[in-house]
Amino acid sequence: MRKQRVKLAADGVKLSLRVLRDHADMAPAVARYGRMESAGWKAQHGTAIHPDNAQGRYYRELLEQASLSGEAVVYEYLFDERVVAMNLCLARKMCSLF
Repeated sequence: MRKQRVKLAADGVKLSLRVLRDHADMAPAVARYGRMESAGWKAQHGTAIHPDNAQGRYYRELLEQASLSGEAVVYEYLFDERVVAMNLCLARKMCSLF
């Protein structure tokens, strides 16, 4: 990965990571995620999340609800201002047994 980062830097591409946790960010993030999945191989197999399908609606609702308790996190990796990778996450507090 270092080699790729060096090449991107040499090409003048700015790398950044955006972390989204706010309720208002969840629906647009799921829509971006869906557009990315729908543009790839998953669309051909009918398994892509899309804002207008049942999976997209499920993930939007899940993340919106989880964001109300601070448990939703969306990571977006950007080249310049273009999102090139995303991860939709639920983050729960872990309790210690000790």
